[in-house]
Amino acid sequence: MVCMSILVPKQKSIASAAKEIQQYLQEADHLNVQKPTNRHALEKMEAILKVNQFVYSASAVKQMLQEKMAAPRHANIALEKSQVMEVLSDAVSRGDEAEHGRLESRLKELRALCSTSQN
Repeated sequence: MVCMSILVPKQKSIASAAKEIQQYLQEADHLNVQKPTNRHALEKMEAILKVNQFVYSASAVKQMLQEKMAAPRHANIALEKSQVMEVLSDAVSRGDEAEHGRLESRLKELRALCSTSQN
């Protein structure tokens, strides 16, 4: 049987906690699943305490920041497509073929990025 005192939140009354535990045990019996043991409960409690007491070291924080900065940034593709289409429209009205070609290729890249990100 599990040492239920470590699993019961302090806010609940003992009677409601006992009722909830009894319901859990009945449901576990009904579904024929393995019930947690005292050892299992203690291991979980220790794991929770360990997580709650974890403190990041300065070197770990520095490494996480470096990894974050090195990661490629996700651009707002829709916004960039809109901006490129606007500049493309201006280039067409000015008759700037070089700019038109460059912007068309960028627009194709953005559409490809958009289609791969949706898959």
